[in-house]
Amino acid sequence: MPPVHRIVRLVFVLVACGASLGAHQETPPRLQIVEPAADALLVGRSQVVVRLDGPAPDVRSVQMFVDGKLLCTVQQPPWSCPFDAGSTPASHHVRVVARVGESERLVANVRTQSLGFSEAVRVDAVQVPVVVRDGDGRFVSGLRAEHFVVKENGVPQTLTQVASESVPLEVVLAVDISGSMADVMGEVIRAGSAFLDQLRPQDAATVLAFNDNRFVVVDTEKDPVKRRAALAGLQPWGGTALYDAITEALDLSARGSGRKGIVVFSDGEDQASRVTSGTAIRRIQQSDAMVYTIAFGSGAEQPALRKQLEAYAKASGGRVFFPRDAEDLARAFREIVAEVSSKYLMS
Repeated sequence: MPPVHRIVRLVFVLVACGASLGAHQETPPRLQIVEPAADALLVGRSQVVVRLDGPAPDVRSVQMFVDGKLLCTVQQPPWSCPFDAGSTPASHHVRVVARVGESERLVANVRTQSLGFSEAVRVDAVQVPVVVRDGDGRFVSGLRAEHFVVKENGVPQTLTQVASESVPLEVVLAVDISGSMADVMGEVIRAGSAFLDQLRPQDAATVLAFNDNRFVVVDTEKDPVKRRAALAGLQPWGGTALYDAITEALDLSARGSGRKGIVVFSDGEDQASRVTSGTAIRRIQQSDAMVYTIAFGSGAEQPALRKQLEAYAKASGGRVFFPRDAEDLARAFREIVAEVSSKYLMS
């Protein structure tokens, strides 16, 4: 009997110690992806949002990946990062890795949904913008379809229509209102108004103001009074998302079917864009709008910014202007309006 009592007492002590250890053991931190949800259909501007549950861990960094590519590395809350999910809903693999302390890693994964089918679209006609000059640099007007030959990979294409002077203009004026433009904002507003005043009554203008964000101030507006009033109310503040503004201006321009032009007033210094400069240039090359950039502030002085503004214009067949005074500006506006107005739009 005595040995039996000793065994029972020993088991009792072990169970009590186990319960005591469990009561004081801390729950390990848990990494959770709040956005996007696993059943989400993502299109356009999206974001990855992460939450850390449990006791406050010593988080050194949080890396966020989308489809195997590093999206961003965040070293302090909020644990979030924006990204562009594209124009078509598709499945995306979101992976997050949190580095805790010296060596611990927490990992979370989410796969979003796709539409589950694909759609094929037949394009019967594409639009090709063309500007024609003679040997002296003057615009050539009055040309018809039989005066043009268009080849794709060496194969002649059928021209169904050539539109010229009678087609209204659709202009997007993108105005940088970031804090870095504060010293020249008054000049920019006057310049923008002077440019829009040169448009014809049948031409429409959209004014896009941008800093960290983008704001459509007036949309496809033909009334010059309303356009001037919209520009007059602009105030400089915030950072600069130039690349995002260019892609947004291209999206706004793509809604129309007429002759298109985009005019960007900026100092060229980007600080806050979600897309890269290379992405903006590729979007310009894919567009049928001509892009003109007008440099103000540091963009007119710093070689790197001048080169950048020039690259955006050249990617579309447009031009960059570095005005030194009001007379230079007026000349630039006349040339832009004349060039866009003289553009042939071939289908």
